[in-house]
Amino acid sequence: MDALRQGKEDLIVSLKETLIKKAMGYHYTETKTTIRDENGKKVKVIEKNEKYAQPDTGAIHLLLKNLDKEWRNDDQTTIDLKRKQVELTEKKIEQNEW
Repeated sequence: MDALRQGKEDLIVSLKETLIKKAMGYHYTETKTTIRDENGKKVKVIEKNEKYAQPDTGAIHLLLKNLDKEWRNDDQTTIDLKRKQVELTEKKIEQNEW
């Protein structure tokens, strides 16, 4: 059980780091390997290109929503109404009026 728990915790840390990287944008190297025929000989050609992945607005939104207490786009009135609805439903169940 400890190994499973530790594996899950490690995965969560890795996913958070990846999400942050995606939110911020990053540089990476794209490698393309091709085989060309030059003068009857097969030649392996490796091309490397530096690329930049733009910041992802979805990742930015998700991180801000979960990490910044002031960044909330949920309608508080709707949340309060749903909470009250759940409370009323629980009371009905308790009173066997369901």
